[in-house]
Amino acid sequence: KLTNIAPGHYRLMVSIVEAGMRNNAAPFTKAVDVAGNVGDLNVGVGPGATIKGRLKAEGGDLPDKVRVSLLTRNANGNISFGGGVNAANADGTFEIADAQPGTYELQIMPVTFNAQLMGSYFLSEISVGNQDVTETGVVVPEGGGSLELSATLDFRGGSITGNVIDADDKPMGSTSVALVSADPKKRQNDLYFKRGGTDSSGHFKLSAIIPGDYLLFVWPEDDPGQLLDPDLFLQAQKYGVPVSVALSSSTTKDLKLAPE
Repeated sequence: KLTNIAPGHYRLMVSIVEAGMRNNAAPFTKAVDVAGNVGDLNVGVGPGATIKGRLKAEGGDLPDKVRVSLLTRNANGNISFGGGVNAANADGTFEIADAQPGTYELQIMPVTFNAQLMGSYFLSEISVGNQDVTETGVVVPEGGGSLELSATLDFRGGSITGNVIDADDKPMGSTSVALVSADPKKRQNDLYFKRGGTDSSGHFKLSAIIPGDYLLFVWPEDDPGQLLDPDLFLQAQKYGVPVSVALSSSTTKDLKLAPE
């Protein structure tokens, strides 16, 4: 029994703690909407789905030694590896076992941290079976089974460079910059959110951007991921600078911190 739960959308996690049972497996999960008292909730405890997939590359070569992750994200932009993670093979094939039911974002990152490589591509054409899930996310249904997933690493993203100054027209070094989709339907998808920072002279560069319309922000707080909070974004939206990004384009946009 769980009490004093505020209304909202939650993911209930159930882990088996007996010795020798489901060692190192992901916990069982179930999405739960809480509007009032919830009674007689049944949680089916069983194996998750097996996801078999393949990575492709467009405009570049498929990197060696990358890992594939299924991520969950809350309203504040915090993420967790809720759906599982595994390394891809040299030919781009991969398999994630025991993926629990839910909707996930797909993340492809080098096994060993490589900022230059991570900033050179974006994910496109993500599909499960014959269905395009690039914007809707990867949905793992209840009941186990298997899913066929494919994704393309596209090296033809756009870039934005510029300078950031304060209200007194002085360069703002070591300051966060964030790029947020202008489309509310895409705003909670990590594919359409970019964060970066200025150097000591106030210069910044964002790269591997998916073509589309965005709002560009100078963000003096520590975590620009706060902009993913819908309520906070409504307050900050008027300070965003509109910018359009095309495939393989280079755009220059300077930013000035508003006095307020």
